[in-house]
Amino acid sequence: MGGELSEASWVAGRGRGATVRKIVLPLTRPGLISGWTFVFVLVAGDITASSLLAGPSTPWSGS
Repeated sequence: MGGELSEASWVAGRGRGATVRKIVLPLTRPGLISGWTFVFVLVAGDITASSLLAGPSTPWSGS
């Protein structure tokens, strides 16, 4: 992101929080969602595999 967007937000009278909320978050939202989805799919696969391999009576969580 170039400095032009944050400078335009500053010229329009917006503060740093409004700039992040109105400009930065909408621009980064697709990357955040795809990263979260990728991690969720990997973790869900690991949990499924470990529960299938361990069996119902084996404690496989951190406790």
